[in-house]
Amino acid sequence: MDAVLDRFIEEGKAEGVACVNKLGAKMAESGRTDEFIQSLTDVELQRRLFIEFKIDTGK
Repeated sequence: MDAVLDRFIEEGKAEGVACVNKLGAKMAESGRTDEFIQSLTDVELQRRLFIEFKIDTGK
């Protein structure tokens, strides 16, 4: 793959990881860790939680 494309993909992955980590921290503060764990396999739940916690995923 092209080096620029590789870097773009890696930056996107890093941003995604940062968003999930931020969500996890906010949910832990709210005592909702079980729901966070569920969101790791439920994309729709995760999307709703990003909105609820006002986490910008860049989408």
